[in-house]
Amino acid sequence: MKTKSSRILLIGHFGRNNIGDQLMLDSQISLLAGHNIIVASNEQINNIKTIRDSIIPIFISMRKVDYICFGGGTFIHDHHQNIKFKYSGHLKILIYFLLSKILKKKFNLVGNGFYPIKKSITKIVLKFIINNSNYCSVRDKSSFNELCKIKGLDKDKIQLTSDSALIKLHESILISKLEKTNYIIGINILPYYNIYENKPNLDNIFIDRLSIFIEELCKKISYLNPIIQPIIFNNKKTENETELISKFNNQLSSSITISDTVFLNNTEDVINTFPKFSLYIGMRYHGILFSRVFNVKQIIISYHPKCSVLGNELNVDDDFILTLENISLTNEKMDKLLNELNSPYNFNRDIELIHKFFFPDMN
Repeated sequence: MKTKSSRILLIGHFGRNNIGDQLMLDSQISLLAGHNIIVASNEQINNIKTIRDSIIPIFISMRKVDYICFGGGTFIHDHHQNIKFKYSGHLKILIYFLLSKILKKKFNLVGNGFYPIKKSITKIVLKFIINNSNYCSVRDKSSFNELCKIKGLDKDKIQLTSDSALIKLHESILISKLEKTNYIIGINILPYYNIYENKPNLDNIFIDRLSIFIEELCKKISYLNPIIQPIIFNNKKTENETELISKFNNQLSSSITISDTVFLNNTEDVINTFPKFSLYIGMRYHGILFSRVFNVKQIIISYHPKCSVLGNELNVDDDFILTLENISLTNEKMDKLLNELNSPYNFNRDIELIHKFFFPDMN
């Protein structure tokens, strides 16, 4: 039974025009109703106190709260090769963790992903932080298993939960029972090479491959009169999906019907968009989750190991998990896809993942 209202600081990738991060934040705020919440965010949030997402205002706010909650998302992992990104997540979490310890505050890692873990420095940082934290939850089995392999890490501190973004969508799952009036293929792509490797020319090559694949697929299912529906998850200037989507649209032949691009800005946009899809082809981690929740078949373009392992956990066929370098299907796999598209997609909507996100007791 709640005895008092706690003061809680939430830190993550908030206020950066990313719908996945926005839903994670909305869910956390909903779950923490009744507590006094402060959010480190680059944007204002209705009825919630916000501070600028930088070290000085965060340090000042840390002094005033009882708990610091960091996450969710994938901050620490060993996938990036670009030195700019390689250890930025390590450093960010470590700094805020050390500040919380100096101020004698309770530090919680909430709904994070840590896959893959390969380097010794990553293992040392994670072991140090988790062993000395109040609580740690991870959002996927692969991250949980990676952490359990680290020698000396206190495994009793780790909880396997869902991605917190799903909580906000839970009450809306029944919308996916609506009849789909058109055969709509949702498309989401991000400029991976420009963001992470500073090689925008490779994004153009990727677009060429993807457009060829979509052309081939649309010819195969022309009897369904498919409609391409581009969707944008992130409007951040440094991760501009809009420009890449525009290039993709221009690559497609005039015989293919393309709808106006949909920008996903809030929960309602997701709820009003994903249930309409008959097929989703995309790169974003949360796009994979949304497709699973709303009963949409999908082809995953895995730009990061977290996408392929999530697809595996959600039982997406390996044949339909593609890479940036190989956006194609053999004739046999294309026939398999066509059979899949023409068959019912039945599973338990009330999936376990949706119910498993929670906070530790912070009363």
